Amino acid sequence: MFQLHDKTRRRICLAGFCLLCVAPTLGAAAWCAMRHLPWIAQNEAKSLGRQLGLEVHIAGLKYIQPGLVLYEDFELADPETNQRLLHCRLLKVQWKTTADTQGGKKSTLVLEASQPKIEMAKLQDLGRLLQRAMQGQTSSPGVNLHVTATELTLLAGPNSQTLTGVDGCLNNPTGGVEAIVLFHLAGVETSNPVKIRLVRDRRTIPPTSGFELDTAGGNLPCDLLAAGLPELGVLGSRSRFCGYIWATQDPSEHAVDNWSGEVTGQLLGIDLGQLVSDHFPHKLSGAADVDIKTAKFHHNRLEAATGTIVGGPGVISRSLLQAAVKHMQFSSGVELELLRDQVPYNRLALDLFMDSRGLRIDGRCSSPQSGIVMTNDRLCLLAAPAAQYQPATALIKTLVPESTVQVPATNQTDWLVTHLLMPQAVAPQTREAALPSATVRLRKE
Repeated sequence: MFQLHDKTRRRICLAGFCLLCVAPTLGAAAWCAMRHLPWIAQNEAKSLGRQLGLEVHIAGLKYIQPGLVLYEDFELADPETNQRLLHCRLLKVQWKTTADTQGGKKSTLVLEASQPKIEMAKLQDLGRLLQRAMQGQTSSPGVNLHVTATELTLLAGPNSQTLTGVDGCLNNPTGGVEAIVLFHLAGVETSNPVKIRLVRDRRTIPPTSGFELDTAGGNLPCDLLAAGLPELGVLGSRSRFCGYIWATQDPSEHAVDNWSGEVTGQLLGIDLGQLVSDHFPHKLSGAADVDIKTAKFHHNRLEAATGTIVGGPGVISRSLLQAAVKHMQFSSGVELELLRDQVPYNRLALDLFMDSRGLRIDGRCSSPQSGIVMTNDRLCLLAAPAAQYQPATALIKTLVPESTVQVPATNQTDWLVTHLLMPQAVAPQTREAALPSATVRLRKE
């Protein structure tokens, strides 16, 4: 064994120390410093923006451990207007490997959001992002996703809503995609969370979609649901829905936007003024509750419905009373011509039945006389028609005034009416009414 000089041994130890200790330490320190440089977060934001098709802003990011990243002040914005869609104080991103139902392994991207806030007016934009993900149009198709948040705030001025216990997932079962969102609405007590389920079936040609909504017995604001169901947006800011909705898309290539399904539940606090007066030339105000026993629609058209409508007090125009008597065969216990242009009413109550035979209405107002639909100080403003069923076109004639522009209401004209420019309703030209005149001759006996 050869012996080294003392000076040589010191140099070897110093070189080993520098190579095995100092260099790795400096390298790790440099790597950590680089991870905290501003351009690292900017590059990460640009990469995410390209994948999502949105503008992404990140104030900073931290690599907690391999496969676990923490985004600080994470924000999604519209790339055209730069309006904010979503903001999270912290967003924890982690890849996890779990076992699937077939015994294999699958990778899941887990997102844990802290204090997320979403602009309610922009929920549809986030919905389109989810739709693109379900259609495989993002940069990472087929990736399972799991999102959780203790609280989520939907910003809409004074009508902001808070969702608690938010739990969402995006799975890729065989033959399609499934997205499920569970949450509780603050201030609404329900034993089970509200459930929204979206599906994309790729086994049909072309692929079709479906959804279901279960409010779990809670009353959800229609303004909140209108982000996915715009039809509910015309019911008023105080309206709420409690019940169950399911719908599936028609797989026909020529009917990609046609939906069929069923609704059961209650619509509470409907603003009749916004529903009727804002869309038709008649006046009808007040609030109403609708108990929907069943409502079936096919290709976006209501085909069968059974329910009860209770509302009032409010105001109804004389023109609407007259149109209901004329076109829907209602009867009235007062002389409508003697009423003012706007008539107050105390109660509106009726049972409604609709199927292929037409529309049937039964009055439910408490009165010695049966069949009363609308009352005012014990006076019968409207009573249900004697005929069992009225054609659906009678309701259209009641709400829309008579016009010189008339189109047959048939399936054959539906496509043309939907796709061609339609004129405004114009009242027909009539001769001016003249006062009756007569000559009286007195004969002397």
